Amino acid sequence: MGQRANLIIVENNEYTLYYDHWAANSLDSYLFWGPERATAFFRDHEKSGEEYWLDTVWCEGGAVIDLDLKVLLFFGGEDIYYDIPLRKMYLKLLKAMWPGYLIKWAFNGVLDLAAYVSYNQMDRLGEPTQPMRKADLESCFIGAKGRELEGVLSVTNQKVVSIHPFFGYDAGSNILWSGEKTGQNINKQTGHSYFEFPDLSTESYADFAREGIHLDFDNHVLFYWLNRPLVVLEKQLELLWPNWTIVNLLDDYKEHEALTQMKLTFFGCDNQKLIEQIRKIVCRPYRDEADTAENLVVTLEENGKNVQVNPFIFATNLFDMPVALREQLFADIINEMK
Repeated sequence: MGQRANLIIVENNEYTLYYDHWAANSLDSYLFWGPERATAFFRDHEKSGEEYWLDTVWCEGGAVIDLDLKVLLFFGGEDIYYDIPLRKMYLKLLKAMWPGYLIKWAFNGVLDLAAYVSYNQMDRLGEPTQPMRKADLESCFIGAKGRELEGVLSVTNQKVVSIHPFFGYDAGSNILWSGEKTGQNINKQTGHSYFEFPDLSTESYADFAREGIHLDFDNHVLFYWLNRPLVVLEKQLELLWPNWTIVNLLDDYKEHEALTQMKLTFFGCDNQKLIEQIRKIVCRPYRDEADTAENLVVTLEENGKNVQVNPFIFATNLFDMPVALREQLFADIINEMK
């Protein structure tokens, strides 16, 4: 299958594109150790042609290292991709390893990378317009077995705040898909005057909130934030909410709290637990995924199969940095920040 990534270096006002078949979900570990090691890792790959630009379906991670302007723009990893508090802590620690660099998260994935380098065929990277689907709005607000707490919809109407937790994977997107009829539906439901999203460190809810929405009926403004790119294109969202101003808060759940006058609060994990989780991510032993592919090829050929393999699968020269060295550098970073 692979975890495909576009890796890009900008130097002397030109960009070089590299393709990696396995790096997307471990990119957070490779990038962590600073620009010199990250740039060397990128350059260990063969230069890729423009045909190796990945679209929004296949690109699961990627980065631009701009050596001219000292900018790192990226997305990827596994846990930090979806866990906002963990990502924020990771970015804070990352800055210590990239002194002098502007660190930016690519909220729109490969589209942000392509826009940064002024790629001239952006249209072919985006997903086609999604068909309008019928959203099951009422079920979004019903918790049940297998339907975990996903996020929170808050409402301001005549300066009164009500809060409505929603349940089930992608419930927040379903609410956005429902458009203006969301307001009609939510007015029929009893909300909470105050709500605390469960602590990330508890056993019952291992995940932080994935999505948040705030409807300001007094000013007709829709605010939303997600832990991942929106499955609905923003231009479609405007059609579904024609009488509303739409504001994407990106991952700023703190602003969502402020919009509710702090009647909604999101509890994140203790900072020490976040740091320990990041240490495990960036200091874990590396496993050569290409070895796994090669072993599979050998097995298939032994069984009489004729196998052809894309050579880019074997292009990755895995980031070679001893675990003990990484552990020591990580400890030094934490000590310096105390």
